[in-house]
Amino acid sequence: MFSVDSTKAFSNHWFMWRLMGYHSPSGDTFVRRYYWIYGIIMNLLGTVWVPIGFSIESFTAKSLTDFCEAFPVFTMIFVQLLKLINFLRIRPRLMDIHVMLRHLDGRLQSQEEYRIIEDNIRWVQGLFQYIIVAFLGSVAVANIIVLKESNLQMPFQVWIPWDWHQSFSLYLLTLCLLNIGLVTMAFMGVGNDTYPVAYLKIVAAHWKALAIRIARVGNTKGTTRELSYSQLIECVESHQIILQLRHILEDSLSFACFIQCLCTATAICTQAVFAAQINLDFFRIVYVLIMLVNMLTEMYIVCYASELVQYEAEQMTKAIYNCNWVCMPVEHRRIVLIMLMRSQRSAGIMAIGYLPVSMTTLLSVVKGAYSVYTLLNQMNSMS
Repeated sequence: MFSVDSTKAFSNHWFMWRLMGYHSPSGDTFVRRYYWIYGIIMNLLGTVWVPIGFSIESFTAKSLTDFCEAFPVFTMIFVQLLKLINFLRIRPRLMDIHVMLRHLDGRLQSQEEYRIIEDNIRWVQGLFQYIIVAFLGSVAVANIIVLKESNLQMPFQVWIPWDWHQSFSLYLLTLCLLNIGLVTMAFMGVGNDTYPVAYLKIVAAHWKALAIRIARVGNTKGTTRELSYSQLIECVESHQIILQLRHILEDSLSFACFIQCLCTATAICTQAVFAAQINLDFFRIVYVLIMLVNMLTEMYIVCYASELVQYEAEQMTKAIYNCNWVCMPVEHRRIVLIMLMRSQRSAGIMAIGYLPVSMTTLLSVVKGAYSVYTLLNQMNSMS
């Protein structure tokens, strides 16, 4: 007997949110009672001081080059804070999704269906590992750049309320505090950027598994009419659960996807202006490339997951045609027809109700970034 738990795909995310102070441990323990103190300390460094520091540094920049160096990081942090607020808002819904996914896990029937879910769980966990390496790599490269300089510098252009130039020990203390805040922000970014993809990917996997079950209805040798009807009803119920999951995810992620589209173009073009205005050494080239890849990856993965959901939903139509509907009585065919009509509706995620989250939208964002980059270059040449 096979068994699988779809919620294992999100275990890394919830562990990270616990490290950040957003998911308290269960039980009446010492850690749980004082967990809120830990959460306040982590958030004062990561979600209060660092964002304020980047915003002040961005809007008090003395040149376009300094602004373009600080603004992409500020934009990414601003988007991540909005995503974090959205996550805290939808956190109870995510726990409801876990219950629904476990219910769908109990409806899996064949080894092929279990394999589909397990493969997607491994894919989600691999994506999480790749993204966390990329985010922490940005922080590490930025620190390497400043540590190899002869004068004391910070890895990012961020406002600090005290004079850290007074002594080397004060510089190291400030650098450590800043890196704690940056790592916290990196964790927040990893969680915010990967949990929508993770949930959409698992929903798409269950859609694919359901298509396999539907295609088998009535086609198994020795299946009676009553058994075929029972299998059909179970498939209809599973389809309704998946549609409900998709609706919950769209409602939960709509605003965050819109903000991501809006800010990605601006951050990319300002980073490009910064790279074009100064002479870059090897480490700064690596830093700029990592930042650009991170910004594009943030949007690419959610566009990919949305299109994957759309694709698997479209495959439902073929699966319904492949079931043995010809030999079914009229009452059963009506059920198949209703399911067929539902499967032909668009299932891709829409940001704020009208902007499709797709690869076409990603391409439009890149084109918009190039347009703004050209405008900023013209402004800089005129000054």
